[in-house]
Amino acid sequence: MLRTKGLPQLVLLMMLSVVRTGSAQTAAVGPAALAHQCLRGDTVEWCRLALPACKQYVESRAQSPAANPQEPEDDKIWNQMAGCELKLGQYADAAQHYEQTLKLRQKQYPGAHVLLASVHHDLGTAYSAQEKYAEAEAQFRRALSMRQHLLGAEHADTQASLRAMGRSLYLQEKHSEAAPVFEQIRNITERLFGSDDLRTATALREVGMVWSNIEGKRIDAQRVLRRALMIQKVKLGTEHMDLVETMRALAHNLENTSQDSEAESLYRTALTILERVYGPDSKELLPALFELATNLRSQQKYSEAEYIYQRRLKIYSKTVKSPDIRIAMSMRSVALALEL
Repeated sequence: MLRTKGLPQLVLLMMLSVVRTGSAQTAAVGPAALAHQCLRGDTVEWCRLALPACKQYVESRAQSPAANPQEPEDDKIWNQMAGCELKLGQYADAAQHYEQTLKLRQKQYPGAHVLLASVHHDLGTAYSAQEKYAEAEAQFRRALSMRQHLLGAEHADTQASLRAMGRSLYLQEKHSEAAPVFEQIRNITERLFGSDDLRTATALREVGMVWSNIEGKRIDAQRVLRRALMIQKVKLGTEHMDLVETMRALAHNLENTSQDSEAESLYRTALTILERVYGPDSKELLPALFELATNLRSQQKYSEAEYIYQRRLKIYSKTVKSPDIRIAMSMRSVALALEL
């Protein structure tokens, strides 16, 4: 069921007509009307209604390219279509259509341009959503280069591309390359917003997560992660959801430096927050349960580890609709705990 509250009635009727009648509507509605419907909005709600119009516009242009040379709206239509597909989780289609947008805009803007940078960034996001991190990195680098030149290093869009590039490096386990990226973000964020701002806490956590994977930097990582957690506790309280990721990052670091007991305490606190937010049987608890169970097993607390493993398996069986490798892994984890 489409949510239609708040949409202008006339526009809604026009867009629903496109959805109902399919490709036959192309003959009845001209490219200008389709373009108007396609570009009306970009929220998820609007995208569900607008995407058919975007696709029909593209189809109508492809059917008679000789009679319809490139229109000024074409790149906007392709970009809108890709953006809607990205919001709706259609990542492969989004990447394909951002590539088409890029071709059109490169003809319009031969040099560096903010609209080109935007498409490079969005294309990187579509690649990243498909776990194509090397391709994503390349696009984020192009976006970053343009934005640094056109907007400056401290602009929000430049920082967004810098952070996205850093994350793509991190997810490729290029930790030595990711570290200076996140260090730069931390320095700029702290200079702009102050040492006790929540945005600074986020930047500190990112630095700590990268440093935790670099030999010789793990103690430094602990220091910045503790500082990030302290800022969050002061600003948000001790039971806020935003603390969970920082707690888990610090706990991972502590385990790597043989401080398993303190790591266990952090895992338990993070799990308690997640239980309060999502409930005791939510699949959102699964990563935290696995981390706690593994920690307990490493401390030879086998009975407690077995209980957590069993609880995790029970949640899997309730929340996963069909058997898959994740359930098999969870069952194997229980078996390992029982063997010890």
